[in-house]
Amino acid sequence: MKTHNLTIADQRIVVRSPATADYVGRLAADLDDRVRRVSDQGADRSGAALVVALGLADELSRTQAALAETQLALESTRARLAEARRAALDEAQTLRAAAGLPPLKGG
Repeated sequence: MKTHNLTIADQRIVVRSPATADYVGRLAADLDDRVRRVSDQGADRSGAALVVALGLADELSRTQAALAETQLALESTRARLAEARRAALDEAQTLRAAAGLPPLKGG
């Protein structure tokens, strides 16, 4: 674990993470920017941090839902492709048999 000294919304914090300093720094800069934008609209720092946290939780939830939907679609596509492959191999075996050819190996 690496120790990272960060400043977010004028508050210094220390974070321990295996991530690189560059990555943690980018996260901190993004969070700082979000908190500052909310603070600029009149919220105090802790209120702004809560609004930002709620927004990030929403983003995470929507991203997880989209990922789950994509995974279902991918699994459905895999199943359709597997069925199409089986049907194509069956048809090839039928045509080979009708032509007096030996069956395909592994099929």
